[in-house]
Amino acid sequence: MAPTKTLTRRRKACYALAVWLVIALVAYTISLVVRVPRLYWDLKAGAPRGAVPADHVFDEVLGWRPAPGPSAWTGILHDEGGFRIPKTPKPDRAGRPLVLCLGCSFTYGSCAEHPWPEVLGDRLDARVVNGGVGGWGLVQMLLRARKLIPELHPDWVVVQASPWLADRSQSPLAAHRFGYNPQPWFAPDLAIVPPSRPPRATFRLTEWRSSDSSLGDFLDFVPTGVQAVIWQDRLVASTVFARSAPREEIEVAAYREIAALARGRASAVVVVNRECLGADAEARRLVEELRPILPVVDCGLHSAAKRLEAPDGHPDDEGQALIAAWAVTTVGMR
Repeated sequence: MAPTKTLTRRRKACYALAVWLVIALVAYTISLVVRVPRLYWDLKAGAPRGAVPADHVFDEVLGWRPAPGPSAWTGILHDEGGFRIPKTPKPDRAGRPLVLCLGCSFTYGSCAEHPWPEVLGDRLDARVVNGGVGGWGLVQMLLRARKLIPELHPDWVVVQASPWLADRSQSPLAAHRFGYNPQPWFAPDLAIVPPSRPPRATFRLTEWRSSDSSLGDFLDFVPTGVQAVIWQDRLVASTVFARSAPREEIEVAAYREIAALARGRASAVVVVNRECLGADAEARRLVEELRPILPVVDCGLHSAAKRLEAPDGHPDDEGQALIAAWAVTTVGMR
């Protein structure tokens, strides 16, 4: 009888690893079988899926920005640069002071007909550039300031100061209700890492929103859908090893640079919402942190605005008007 061969410990480990790799591959393949059809039907239902939010375009520097023209989802108008503009044209204010506003959806004016930058312009009889974009963080605000302040030479720069803006700038991807999107982010040394460019397949997803549903249409979609899902998984995996600078360092460095670019013409408006855990305490911390850098609206005033919010937590038109009133006070100090 031939002697039984005993597997070495290393060979056992190799066999075990091979088995687990096969199991992982099978499990991932099953997940693709489930998620690719779901992505197909989400597109047919009109859900905003893709490498960038609906009605936005990919930007090599900023990650994404609004597409020019009216939004098919909200009806909000944007000019050729992707800046939100009023639906009703304003009086000619040529020669009047120019105000540049920077922030996220709270500055852009989601869920409001008249965002606070627009109201601010009316109160000051000034020209306004609304540089806010939904989902943006402090990193995009800084990048936009670096470009627009030297180009536009604004008389005032009013920036949003919210606790979550630095948090959003610590990851290479932005998580939204429509999926994950690449974005710039701060490295540990505060250098800005550009967003990773999505594969061409992710930009083709919109083609299947208007096509007729059929087996042939789905089979045509599968290669693109598989590439899109795998790319999003790789994007999520990239965050595992991503290391960023601490929030406080990001805030001080970014607002200080914006203030320096504006050469004494920058102010900050603190905006928080009730859905942000510990928002009031964080806002107070942020105010004290920014006071040595630029004029800041007292966050204690924001308690009144919390009652003036749309269902999703964004300020409604009355809340936007209140924020504009605070901004007028701050800008008037300059």
